[in-house]
Amino acid sequence: MQYPRIDDPAHRRTPAKAGARSGFRTPAKAGVQSGAVRRSRLWIPAFAGIRVGLTAGLIAVLAACNPGSESNSTAPAPDNAAMTNDTAPATGNLDAAVQAAFGDNATYDGKNEHYVLDHHKLVQAPFGPVLVSEGTAQDAAHASAGLISAIYLKPEGSSYSVVKRYPEAIETGSFGEVGSWKIRDDLLDLPVIEAIGGGTWQGYSCQYTDLVELTADGPKTVARFQSAYSNKGAVTDDGTDISGRIADVAPGKSFTVNFTGSRSFDATYKLVNGKYVLQGGEDKQLDAC
Repeated sequence: MQYPRIDDPAHRRTPAKAGARSGFRTPAKAGVQSGAVRRSRLWIPAFAGIRVGLTAGLIAVLAACNPGSESNSTAPAPDNAAMTNDTAPATGNLDAAVQAAFGDNATYDGKNEHYVLDHHKLVQAPFGPVLVSEGTAQDAAHASAGLISAIYLKPEGSSYSVVKRYPEAIETGSFGEVGSWKIRDDLLDLPVIEAIGGGTWQGYSCQYTDLVELTADGPKTVARFQSAYSNKGAVTDDGTDISGRIADVAPGKSFTVNFTGSRSFDATYKLVNGKYVLQGGEDKQLDAC
């Protein structure tokens, strides 16, 4: 099964060589500034081997690729509810932050891909501002992931200087795109990036969720878990289709993922030595792709 993507063109500007700029908000713990509404990609089941993206009209794109390893091709497929708890905008000059980080060319050359950076968010962490951006690979293959970059900044008057760059803070998704992402302030004392991405391989679809804490020493992955599974594109009967999202949070202690679909259950992750650990066995996990 493939997951066709529905994009809201009003929420996405076409990437140019110089990345688009937008503006973000300030909660008690950490703030974020973002001018344009972040788009969320909705992935729904369709026929196996077909990937359909709807943008501004109906565009059909054929995509039949071989499955790859989780490290480079099982990039998560998004959850449309992922933006529900996005942190509010913070004070700060987003345009100045983007200029300091990228100049007039918001791009990044990875080992195998060329990325355009867009959908910037300026996060006011306790240790200083962090510019978080989404990177989309150009002319990407099925197995190519998108990325989230984090650039640590230092205020200098009305502008900023770069302290440290983490261009690949998160790599996830397929066809060069991250599914959806946001900044959370309800999990830990420091801001956390929640990124969701996935893909479909020979009719099997999987989605993963990454939680990355923005610490003073750099981005730190505190959790990665499979958050959706479907085999409806590979079987002739009803098949299995299950997806989950973070529903309950005990700040600094745990969170619970609510799974619904062919099977409904809750999976709780507790914070142990700085990492979230699943409580329970196989009955709290999804089938792998």
